[in-house]
Amino acid sequence: MKSKVVDTPKLRFPGFIGTWEEQRLGNVADFLDERRIPLKEADRSKRKGPYPYYGASGIIDYVDDFIFDDELILLGEDGENILSRALPLAFRVSGKCWVNNHAHVIKPKEKTCIDFLCQYLENLSYVEYNTGTAQPKLNQEICKRIPLRLPALPEQQEIAGFLSQIDKKVRQLARKKDLLLKYKKGVMRQLFDQKCRFKDNNGDDFPEWETKRLGDICQINPPSAGLPELFFYIDLDSVESGKLNKETVLRRDDAPSRAQRILNKGDILFQMVRPYQRNNLIFDRDGSFVASTGYAQIRPRIDTNFLFQSLLTDSFVGNVVRRCTGTSYPAINSEDLAEINIAVPSHNEQKKMGDFLHGLDKKIDFVIQEIERVRMFKKGLSQQMFV
Repeated sequence: MKSKVVDTPKLRFPGFIGTWEEQRLGNVADFLDERRIPLKEADRSKRKGPYPYYGASGIIDYVDDFIFDDELILLGEDGENILSRALPLAFRVSGKCWVNNHAHVIKPKEKTCIDFLCQYLENLSYVEYNTGTAQPKLNQEICKRIPLRLPALPEQQEIAGFLSQIDKKVRQLARKKDLLLKYKKGVMRQLFDQKCRFKDNNGDDFPEWETKRLGDICQINPPSAGLPELFFYIDLDSVESGKLNKETVLRRDDAPSRAQRILNKGDILFQMVRPYQRNNLIFDRDGSFVASTGYAQIRPRIDTNFLFQSLLTDSFVGNVVRRCTGTSYPAINSEDLAEINIAVPSHNEQKKMGDFLHGLDKKIDFVIQEIERVRMFKKGLSQQMFV
């Protein structure tokens, strides 16, 4: 197939002046899908080993053998991620690995830089190439016909090298986030098991901790006046990883029956449905906000940050789960929640612990925001560096 000359991108590295050409993916890369072999989970459990087993979005297991040993691009073949793009869809793999039948296996031909092609494919929208109905799917023959706009190999390599440096920065930040999370988890275990204690301002020990019912150290679902005329509604899907990510504006007349928890700043929302997800929230806003009855509304009588961190501990969550009813959606009621015991230090030790752990959360949040900032920076650049 003869290539077609196309426009050049808005953003280009100095020294490159040649035209870009239109090609089809099937002309610049081979599909090795016929070599894929899916393994059921039960089979993989008997074949544990050192080689990564890839699916549509990355590694899902490790097995005792490999079917590929090359520099390849995997492109997710099916699944909601084709449209949602919540996870990588095109990603590079190197060396010995096994691939199931949910990812296309692509090997670039000569004069096509693998890193450039991988970046290009990850930057594409696949909405128009989706052939699935109940579940999105990328058919191999349609993928082969996907149009690409390619510069000469040296420019491909320059672009790929630049974008790879941004990816490296994201990986470094992700590693930093994982280390902070691991550190916080270890510190929390030491603090709440009382194996590590803070000292007072004179260097002396704080008093011994006391065991108290949750219902004695906070108000659970405190009484409140009727709903405001207009308010922000917080449902279970409004909170993710302890952050409010969706604010739905509702009028009183349109409010669902579950909209009952009228919030004050400083309240804690404890997820009563599937509490093992630990998707709780310290509410830090002023204004008219109302939460679903899927949350317990907790108004602390002790240090807020300390209590919030206590509700995240394995010990507390385990006690909650043991009192849950239901199978698909295990949940606890507010009366049972109030009966759970919590070990509570003196107020000053609460404050030190709460402030310390809250400070770690702020550091983790900052790294998460930095990861998102770098990703958005790359996305903006990519839109200008590809035709």
